[in-house]
Amino acid sequence: MNFYIELFDNSKIINIKRWGKEGAGKEGTIMHATFSLNKKLFMCSDSPPIHDWDFTPAVSNYVECKNENELELLFTKLSENGKS
Repeated sequence: MNFYIELFDNSKIINIKRWGKEGAGKEGTIMHATFSLNKKLFMCSDSPPIHDWDFTPAVSNYVECKNENELELLFTKLSENGKS
């Protein structure tokens, strides 16, 4: 979440609720958070391992860029430390 907040203009964390000592998730991890990226609302959480699936669920986000320069800048930043 923090990575994306720093990457996109007009972005901020709105609210964070963390797991406590007695929670299903590891203490201090995110139970539920809301944040905005360029004024669009997103939600996230650190999923505790209390589900039936044996894979890591993932998401895809669509980002509309103003021009090719913005696209290249975001691609470069999103790719930092990535592996192929």
